Amino acid sequence: MKNKQDYQNDFNIIQKLINEFDPCDLINFGAPKNEYDSLTYQILSALYQNKTKEKLKEIIFFEIEVSYGVDIKENELINQELEKLIHLLLSTIQTS
Repeated sequence: MKNKQDYQNDFNIIQKLINEFDPCDLINFGAPKNEYDSLTYQILSALYQNKTKEKLKEIIFFEIEVSYGVDIKENELINQELEKLIHLLLSTIQTS
């Protein structure tokens, strides 16, 4: 079972990965590092619930569209980067 420190460590890892992904190009233009925290929380929760790769992708698409007003589903380059991100998330965060 994860404790508070494990959760914080996992959150920090995901936050760093999401900020590097920067799907809306906000961090690149000076937004604070917590800009995508709503997305980070959603991803961490989904990973802890052992959601599938496809479900993670749906969550990310939905959160970016609803919270930031950006539809990234049709952007091929972002989709390729998203596939890499999801693979990295699934291989980095231990859920058990």
